[in-house]
Amino acid sequence: MISGDNMYTAIACAKAAGILEEGEETVDKVVMLGKDFREMIGGIKKVVDKEGREKWIPVNNTNFKHIAQRLKVLARSTPEDKFALIAGLKDVNAQVAVTADGFADATALKYAHVGFCMGISGCEVAKEASDIVILDDNFKSVFRAAQWGRSV
Repeated sequence: MISGDNMYTAIACAKAAGILEEGEETVDKVVMLGKDFREMIGGIKKVVDKEGREKWIPVNNTNFKHIAQRLKVLARSTPEDKFALIAGLKDVNAQVAVTADGFADATALKYAHVGFCMGISGCEVAKEASDIVILDDNFKSVFRAAQWGRSV
């Protein structure tokens, strides 16, 4: 879960959503602040892969891989933190889906394998950048869409 909220609010939301279990927030690198995440991975850089395609990767890939094994909540994060996390996860061959609704989230929505935007609260830029627009703004609909997508 990536949130712009403070750490305590993000932890409470993550617990309510079933992302974190009680006490798990005290485990090293399970909950991080965006600025600490940024510092540890050294930011991201653009590289060209063997096939000549441009992609983004963390500057400190070793630290990113260590963090990615544990991280569940990123609090006080910026759109750049969200993009860095997505880029790093894609670089380690994870399948990445993103939900967002804001103007600043368009890059992350576009770069993820699948971008989900909320249809009611989402801005037009985010909707255009998304692959799927959730018409009812219900997060459970994201799960239903993913299930149907896997079935197809």
